[in-house]
Amino acid sequence: MSMSMKETRITAVDLPHVQKFLALICEKCGTKQSYDVGSICINDNETGTKRVQFTNYFRCVNCDSPGPFEVADYLKVISEVMTAKFKKSKKIFLGRIQMFDGTAHQTVAMSEEHLKELIAKDPDNAFLHVRMGNLMRAARHETSAVEWYERAVGLDPHDLEALGSLEELSIDREDFRTALYCALAILNAIGMGRRASTDELTHAILSAPLYLMNENADDFRVVWDEQPADIRNSGEGQVLREFMDMDDDLDERVESFVETALGEEATDELSQSHDTGELWASAKLRSVEMETSLAAVVANSSLEWADLRLSIPASEKGRLTIPSRSSINLTDGDRVGQWNVPSLRTLFRGDRPPPPTTEMDHYPAEYVDCFYCVEYHALLVADADRDPTDEEFIELYSTMRRRPDGKSLGVLHDVVWQAACLALGMVKFSEAEYGAIFSQMTRSVRHFCTGPSSRNYIDYLRSNFGR
Repeated sequence: MSMSMKETRITAVDLPHVQKFLALICEKCGTKQSYDVGSICINDNETGTKRVQFTNYFRCVNCDSPGPFEVADYLKVISEVMTAKFKKSKKIFLGRIQMFDGTAHQTVAMSEEHLKELIAKDPDNAFLHVRMGNLMRAARHETSAVEWYERAVGLDPHDLEALGSLEELSIDREDFRTALYCALAILNAIGMGRRASTDELTHAILSAPLYLMNENADDFRVVWDEQPADIRNSGEGQVLREFMDMDDDLDERVESFVETALGEEATDELSQSHDTGELWASAKLRSVEMETSLAAVVANSSLEWADLRLSIPASEKGRLTIPSRSSINLTDGDRVGQWNVPSLRTLFRGDRPPPPTTEMDHYPAEYVDCFYCVEYHALLVADADRDPTDEEFIELYSTMRRRPDGKSLGVLHDVVWQAACLALGMVKFSEAEYGAIFSQMTRSVRHFCTGPSSRNYIDYLRSNFGR
């Protein structure tokens, strides 16, 4: 629902919630009754009952008609309208309240009936259910609004507008359990690439859970402790927990996280480089679109995303060691951060199919970043430890393809696993694309393999990276 007022459009939920009693006559049964009509909107371009609109929800007390109604105290309204033209009023507005489809109705109940007709024709349309929720929310019928938002989420679990509205209303009702589930679902939907109808609305919906978690931290901690480990340890869960416990620079960190999660800082093509810096560089890089939990680590640790790579710890004897591969240490060369990834599979996003094998054999430009990230870190392990054989790489890459979260085969496997997580966290790849990438890498090593002890693939990597 929106209103035009001297070229200005506002949503009905932004109108002040006021009490305004007015005598109305039901056109259907003729009953005269005083109703709390809320704000009154006057459209000088209309006549009769279409000229006046009300923002509060009411129906005829006698026949339950949604309207229209004739204004019995019309002279009183005209007097207030004339006053409103020269003095700002909280109860009288000049303009037209209209719905998303351009229709306009005198009462909220009439708009409700109109939406019910649309939903009856298209009952699985989540968008229409959200519109009904918005209508009820604007009229301050929160209970009804919650029911419609819940129905919308049932139809589309990733509808950002429904989730955002349901989260806010759940907090108002002190239902922090539902609010937490909505917050997790919002982060998950954003990570899957869902966006709201406008960039401004997407920003607002993504920012809200972070602020609400922080503002209501004590209440959310009670609900948080009841959640199973897989929710608490998920990428989305880690993001919410970080903001729940945050004390300083909240506004700056929320803004940084939102920009990073939406890929707004990663729109320019990166320059070509094979140095230790600017790992995310290739001839034709697919758009960087960070997974939400990675974006939180980057923002909170003030890491430069273009230089992001693994920070691989070493033991006192100088040997590489990975105490827990799910705890991924990241660095940009100056700063460090830790990213917890319980499962590589959770980083698959979308359902995009890979190109045919004949194209993958030529390392398509849009996949170069993933090939590069894995091979770059594999070479770091070889330089710091020993040169693995070609057959070791064949077994490793084949295992990564068939069992992404399979049992560790050693430090090289752990580093390649973490590198694959980094690639999947930086750029959106589907499970099918991931499988095609490691299939191609396996075929590539087989091309170089000449025997059980050959190490031609690692030599090729050194030559390719200019070592």
